[in-house]
Amino acid sequence: MRRLVVLSLVALALATTVAPVAAIHDTGHSFTVRLAEDGDATVVVEDRYDLSNDTERRQYEALVGNESRRQAHRERVATRLDRGASLAAEATGREVQAGEVTLNATETNGTGVVRARGSWSNLAAVNAKFNILELRQPFAAGFEVNRTLVVAAPSDYVRAAARPGPARALKSSAYWADDADLSNFFVRFEGPTTATVAPEDGDEGTPTATVAPITGAGLSAFSTAAAVALVPALLFVLGTRGSR
Repeated sequence: MRRLVVLSLVALALATTVAPVAAIHDTGHSFTVRLAEDGDATVVVEDRYDLSNDTERRQYEALVGNESRRQAHRERVATRLDRGASLAAEATGREVQAGEVTLNATETNGTGVVRARGSWSNLAAVNAKFNILELRQPFAAGFEVNRTLVVAAPSDYVRAAARPGPARALKSSAYWADDADLSNFFVRFEGPTTATVAPEDGDEGTPTATVAPITGAGLSAFSTAAAVALVPALLFVLGTRGSR
């Protein structure tokens, strides 16, 4: 009976362990929004071509080998980003502006990659006190991505909430498939906050400590650690009783 209790506790500890998500946001055609701490965003519209496929190779070469087509591609992306900035500004009341678009093409391991890179200023809502970034617009306002949407925060931020649920997610990023309904889109990232600790008598200066926000993942990890920590203590107690 005592062995059954111990094994049950070990099983509970293992069941509450949160496995890291090993997804990679690489789907061939993507729209990536990489947020900065101040709410600005770098936007990358990426297309990948399998150069071993004759059709895709011709498409890639026709684009990168013709200046007029490259310019037309830049202009299409710039027009889309201007549209997105207008929708975001109208919906949030913030001044959101699109930056200049540049185009880059590379070939790696038989894959041709075309990246159009632009920006959106003042895109995400920022809570500087608690280091929170929240993104809704322009996606909830009807901006059509028509490809995989990837949203990433600074690496020390943690994804705390998302709607709709992403197809895949890492700690500080997530992606939604091209057929996802983004009409009620929302994602929140929480960064580390700095808590001020009052110095004791005689101490000089005011020490600070970096404290990560408590999220669902954090609570789950805490529960796992607590459950595992209880197992040795229970084994000791049960062993002591058994020796009497």
